[in-house]
Amino acid sequence: MVDIADGNFVGVDRSRKKQVATSRRNVLKTTGAGVLGAIGFGATGGTTSVAASSNEFEATIHPDDGDDFNYMYHLYGPPRIRDDQERPLLVMPVPFSQPDDDLGSHVEDAENWIEARGRQFARELEVPVLVPVIPWFETEPEDETYCAPALDAETMGLDEGPLERFDEQLLAAIDDAADRLTDEWHPVADGVLLNGFLYGGLFVNRFAALHPERVRAVAAGGFSGTALLPETEANDTTLNYPIGVADVDEPFDQTAFADVDQFLYTGDESEMDLVDSDLVWNEEQRQDVTDVYSNDPLARFEHSEAVYEEAGLEAQFKQYDDTSQFETQSDAVPDILSHFRPHAGVTGIDIRERPDPGAESIEVEVVVPSDGDPVDVRAFHWDGTDLTDQAITVQPGETVVETVELVEPLEAGDGLDIALLEEGVTDPDEALRSAGETVNATHVDFTRQPTDDDDFVEVIATVSDDHRDTDGEDLELRIVDADGVDLIDVPEYVTIWGDRLPLTEELTEGDEITAAIQEAADEYDEEKVLVSEQTTVFGHPEFDVAERPSVGSESIEVNIDVPATRDDGVDVRAFRPDGSDLTADVLTVDPGKNVQDRVGLTDGLEAGDILEIALLEEGDEDRDKALQREPTSADASYATFTQQPSDSDEYVSISVTVSDEDFADHDEVEVRVVDEADDELIEEPILLPPEIPFGYGLIELTRDLTEGEEITLAVQPQAGEYKPGETLASDTVTVADDAGPTASFTFSPESPDVETEVTFDASASEPAEKIEEYMWDFTDDDRIDATGTEATHTFSDPGDHEVTLYIMDDTDMPLAVTTETVNVREGCFIATAACGTPDHDQVETLRAFRDSSLKGNTIGELFVRLYYGTSPPVADWIAQSPRRRSIVRSTVVRPAARVASALGFDGSDA
Repeated sequence: MVDIADGNFVGVDRSRKKQVATSRRNVLKTTGAGVLGAIGFGATGGTTSVAASSNEFEATIHPDDGDDFNYMYHLYGPPRIRDDQERPLLVMPVPFSQPDDDLGSHVEDAENWIEARGRQFARELEVPVLVPVIPWFETEPEDETYCAPALDAETMGLDEGPLERFDEQLLAAIDDAADRLTDEWHPVADGVLLNGFLYGGLFVNRFAALHPERVRAVAAGGFSGTALLPETEANDTTLNYPIGVADVDEPFDQTAFADVDQFLYTGDESEMDLVDSDLVWNEEQRQDVTDVYSNDPLARFEHSEAVYEEAGLEAQFKQYDDTSQFETQSDAVPDILSHFRPHAGVTGIDIRERPDPGAESIEVEVVVPSDGDPVDVRAFHWDGTDLTDQAITVQPGETVVETVELVEPLEAGDGLDIALLEEGVTDPDEALRSAGETVNATHVDFTRQPTDDDDFVEVIATVSDDHRDTDGEDLELRIVDADGVDLIDVPEYVTIWGDRLPLTEELTEGDEITAAIQEAADEYDEEKVLVSEQTTVFGHPEFDVAERPSVGSESIEVNIDVPATRDDGVDVRAFRPDGSDLTADVLTVDPGKNVQDRVGLTDGLEAGDILEIALLEEGDEDRDKALQREPTSADASYATFTQQPSDSDEYVSISVTVSDEDFADHDEVEVRVVDEADDELIEEPILLPPEIPFGYGLIELTRDLTEGEEITLAVQPQAGEYKPGETLASDTVTVADDAGPTASFTFSPESPDVETEVTFDASASEPAEKIEEYMWDFTDDDRIDATGTEATHTFSDPGDHEVTLYIMDDTDMPLAVTTETVNVREGCFIATAACGTPDHDQVETLRAFRDSSLKGNTIGELFVRLYYGTSPPVADWIAQSPRRRSIVRSTVVRPAARVASALGFDGSDA
């Protein structure tokens, strides 16, 4: 059981979001040092409309007898669809493949693609994603000249066999997926979205021409400029498929094809020309390509654009300057999302261009579906300040590019959110959607003035687009003293970054410290510094509550000493635990002053009241920015259940205070929860010493509650058992039949390797409409590491790691908490990067070989240590490119796994 005197309590520090220190058995929140505090029940799902579908849908569908498709497909439906409207299916063929008779390799390619890009698009657009398994065989049943991943002419010419009319097989898979999703996940709309790159770019462009009536929109890139032309002849050449439509069996429907909204893109550096591949184009087709388009990929792209424009097709062609074909798959993502949003039925917003310092406006693209409601577009600084000169209203059915005028010019280091709100709403917390961006500048600044008792510094850093392009990942953030000695363990890699950094050295009042962004180096180097900011360490104000207030008090007496080194004075304000401001008369203390004075309250205190006194920068009213907070309570003994217990609860939510008079009579008091038979319902009583006479929070129960039974919360002198006749305060309630909030989460992969990013998803927590915030503790160090329905974390050490989720309501009170154990394995970095998941069969096989053969002998251990020392950066490089992953998987991982498997290591015990 938690003994508050030992300091096991929950602490809230909003300058770092939230920090939590708790026992797994009791969740007790404090508003400062030494209070029994709050984290427990309560949460609200935020500011967007209630999710009609709050759970993910994931499946690999195998064809059954009688199905009109011969190969499996992967299907993913994202969590938190925000309304009941139908969503179109997004089909994403694999961009890069290679001939292989092992069908498993093609299944694997599709799995990797849905993980690498499919989930991102699904969640951004709130649409389901289908990634088909498209085989490309080396010898059987068709040879490598049948390039099904590009929907080539040879494959389309097959009149029998498993690859026959693969386009129609995909249509059947799409219909099958729509039925499954509608039955098990969310309604699916008619008409698909197609997104393809490289081979997949050829596939989706050609598929849309063959079946335009089934397609809403297409995004295709990296296909060497050879868009299928809606023509039958050009330059005395008959344009057969896939150059043109002369030999298409069914009459080509140019009217329907013209209605398909297409986004076709390329990089201007054509290091890879698919036309040169004998496996994609035969010699006769290659000559036709040269005769009709050009022998240069960019010229082909421009020719395709001219033909599409002349034919009246709805198509946008875009070249990305100084960009290779492979790089465009990442560079084009914002444009692809923008292209699809009008067709996805989702209100959306994109910031068109990162604003420069001095900008007085920002250009945005807004999409409002025809069945949506009007929205206002407003700009907010990241501190919540409204920067909007005049809101822009966008009507249903509109896709507009608008300029949001700002009330003041932007400065380097500024971050802003462009929010879509219901018409007339001005609160950024109620945004339907938002897009964030920083000013386009390399900038670093201390966001909080460091003081001599801090063990951390808070900074924000941004990197300009120019520095990102020229320096890439070779930029780091350092904190150093006046001698250039590092004050943090390791430099932080930085593009856009803001957080608190733990210090390795104590600070001294008057010290000069520097935050710097520099090119990567072994140490701080002024010659490599791009920007820096210097600040002086202040002395920390001394502050405490002079006397505990009595019931009825309308002010709080405090002692405060403000060091003369501070530039500005400080304000003292009073707040309730839910954040509401109780201050009637603000106490302001100037630098160099030592005073005892009172803070006036708006209301007299009542028994049971708990509040916190906050020390803030002069003029600041935001409790979240407090320099220091001290809790106190009305001087009375009081106990209450703060939430109605129900028969599904594992915790009860309580609030208690103990008077000074009762403490004068008893050295310590304790909190107990008992049933009608006076049997204990918590593992141990919670001890309250005189210095911690109050608190509120969740307490874990030792048994299930039953509807209709009465349970009692009691504050009594410390004793060996519950003594009903000696309680100082108590509260008795009847247990209700009402399913309470539940905290629940999943994570993927289920058995990650070290240094593998793990995705955590709390969307199954209920009720979603009451959850305001999701808080994650990944390191079991009693601090909140991340917030949000979804979060990611990378574990550095193998073994079991406890991960805790708290769900919170809109008053910062906890609704529920849960803890799961994540088993982290030693990493097979390169194999995992190539296969896309640490749970892949081949990774498991190599892991089993490592554990059984390499470990335990001197040479093997040496190899393992060398591998772990050198492989992470190589793995990162591999993971950035589907092509690299595919090459490494086929040339390194798969052969090695086969050898290990032949030696008897199948990974079944890994």
